[in-house]
Formats: sequence, C-alpha cells, structure tokens
Amino acid sequence: MTGSDPKPDFGSDRFPKPHYVPWAGLSAQDSEPWPEPLIAPDAMQPLSWDDGDPKIWQIFQTAVRDSYDLFTDVAWDELDPEAFTYEQRLGLAYWFTIDSVFEQAGTTVFARAMIGAYEEREEDGLRRMLQTIVRDEGNHDLIGKLVTQRLLPGFPYNFEPKTEMEWAAMRNVAWTQESVQRFWAGYKSAYDRYRFQVLLSSFASGEAVGTLTYGNLAKKSANPVFAQLMGYMAKDESRHFTVAAYLIRRYMPHMREDEVAAAVKNLGASYAYFSLFMASRPNPIFWGHLPDSWFQWHDKLEEHARSAGLAIASAEEKDDYWRQGLLRVKSITDQQGVEFLAIPELGIDGREMPISADDVLVVGL
Repeated sequence: MTGSDPKPDFGSDRFPKPHYVPWAGLSAQDSEPWPEPLIAPDAMQPLSWDDGDPKIWQIFQTAVRDSYDLFTDVAWDELDPEAFTYEQRLGLAYWFTIDSVFEQAGTTVFARAMIGAYEEREEDGLRRMLQTIVRDEGNHDLIGKLVTQRLLPGFPYNFEPKTEMEWAAMRNVAWTQESVQRFWAGYKSAYDRYRFQVLLSSFASGEAVGTLTYGNLAKKSANPVFAQLMGYMAKDESRHFTVAAYLIRRYMPHMREDEVAAAVKNLGASYAYFSLFMASRPNPIFWGHLPDSWFQWHDKLEEHARSAGLAIASAEEKDDYWRQGLLRVKSITDQQGVEFLAIPELGIDGREMPISADDVLVVGL
C-alpha cells in the first residue's frame, strides 16, 4: 500500500464487486436495439435487486423486525410533566435537545452515505441497510423532540427564555448546534477524498459507546418511558455497531496505508466529537472555543435531568463507557493487523497521531 495513490476511479479491484447489467444476456440475443450500459462514477444506475452479502442482508432484515412506532408503541401518558419540578423539566428538555443535535447530524451523515452506496452501485442489502440507519437516526432525533415538547413545549426553537437558567439552556443549545454544523463541510468533502468503502469502515466508535450509554440509561432510568425509549436507542446502536464492525473486517484488508490511517483517525476523532456531552472532559481541540459558562451550566442542567430519574452517567462512568467501547473497536482493528489510535486519557495504547476536526469523516449515534 502506498500513501501517494490518488482516489481510484470506479471499478478499482481493491473493493471488487460486479457491474450488474440484468439484461446483458438478453440484449445479446435480441435483434432489436437495447441501451448501452452507462458506466459513470456519479451515476446511480444501473442497480440490481441482488441481496448481496448474506451478513448485510441479515442485518437489514433484523432492522426491519426491530422497527418501532414512537406514536403508538410508547405509553406517553406515563410521562407526566406534573410529576417533575420546573428545573427538572428544563434539565430533561435540555439533555434530550443536546442529544438530538448529534442525532440530527447523524441523520444527514448517513443519508449521504446511503447516496454513496447508490453512486458506488453497492448491493441491494447494503443500500437498504443504510436506509434503516438513516431511519434510526431520525427516530432518535424524534425521541428528543417528542420528550422535549411534552415536558417543555416550544423548547428550544420556539421558546422565550425568562430566567437565568432558561437563558443558559438556550445559549448552550445554540453553541452546540452552531459548533456541530462546522463539521458538515468535512463530511461532504470526505466523499471527494476517500472511497465510500473507506468511509464506511470508520464509524464504529460512536455506535460502540452509544450501545453502552443508552443501554445503561434503559436499565437504570426510573421513569418507564425513559427506559423504553433508551432501550429502543440501545438496540439500534447495537445493530449499527454490528454493521460497522463487519464493514471494518470486509473493507480494511483492501485499503492503502493512507486510507487505513484516515479510518483509524476517524475512529479516534469520534471520541473527541462526542466528548462534549458523553465524556468526563470535552476535547479541547474540538470544543475549546466554547465559553467556560457552557460547561458550568451543562453540569447543572444535567444534574436536574438526573434528579428527574434519567440515569445520566457520572463523569467516571462516561469515560468507562468510552474505554470499553473503544477497546471493543480496537480488538477488531487488531485482528486486521492495524494499530489503533492512542488515547492516553482513557489508558488506550496505540499509534500517536494528532487529530483535528478535519479527521471527522463519518460519525453517527
């Protein structure tokens, strides 16, 4: 593998797959004219209904069976706004909104990946599996919306703050949303710099920690609605991780050295990206531009949400989830003979590679 090779043209045998033309045999036998197959790197046709990789097709079928209806399957009456103090409702609305900012970003990131699967003429199973991830990310965002609008209608997009804490919550949401938007240019440009298969080999970290984070929220949250919703999210994240782990094994052996480095960097950059609210300390390279007041109010609002029965992890637990999740990812890259990124603050050894916001390629939660 060499780091100087350009992004290869469509048809590279490093990620082999057939160019499927379903009527090729028929056209050769017919005296009437048939269209010439279009082979262009930005065309989404022709496609096929071939299932493709049996493992991916199986995961897609599991995703269909795991589907849920947030409007009919949840006993929303059990989430009574009157059961909480105003500070608790504000804290809950704030936490679910911050989570939804990242879920919204994940929806668009995987929507772009889904389009990439069509552009790359990937098999039917992979295309449909990515559709389900887009659906899941959108559902997670919808969870945040439904909880927030039930507890604090209008927050945050149609809400007029009056108290100091309301101003702080609104300000924190604004900072978070504007900050996350900065990464979108990197998401889009990644498809010009790397093959689709490289990008799909780099989103396992967020899914690994999401499985642990939401799984423990489901187990420990006092309110049954919170437990049910977090259970949905944990099951989705677990399935996403299964996909991500499988794609690492499928694609990483075919990568050049620079592509492996990019994938490994993204696996580490995911930790920095989500560290804003899912780790004990936000990464200063990614989040150092936030005012000190953001972190002070974030802790206070999280505590109010925690007192309302949402089992938000402590700082130590958050780091432990990341340590467990990243070690799980590291075990997969180790199997491929690829050295993982060193993350000293979590006690994870590996290659020393500085990361920046530009190294965030594909992340989802």
